[in-house]
Amino acid sequence: MKTTQILSELRMYTGLDNESRLRTYLALSETPGIGFNELARKIRLAKGLLAYHLGVLKAAGLVEVTYDRMSKKTSRYYPTREGKKLLRRLVSK
Repeated sequence: MKTTQILSELRMYTGLDNESRLRTYLALSETPGIGFNELARKIRLAKGLLAYHLGVLKAAGLVEVTYDRMSKKTSRYYPTREGKKLLRRLVSK
């Protein structure tokens, strides 16, 4: 395994080392494409905290974001392929 691969995997583990981030990631894994406000309600987390934790998850390579433009811009959150693999490994242990 290359150093860059090891560092990438360590970043993903670090992204999930917080209870709020783990709850956030599990919720969006259960409901891929969930919107920001719906996610905040589902996990009962203040919007400012949720925005921070989603940023950490995105930087860790666990979450990707799409923007839909209807009457206003809506963020949708999805687990990445790498994030799904990591979650499967964690759950299978």
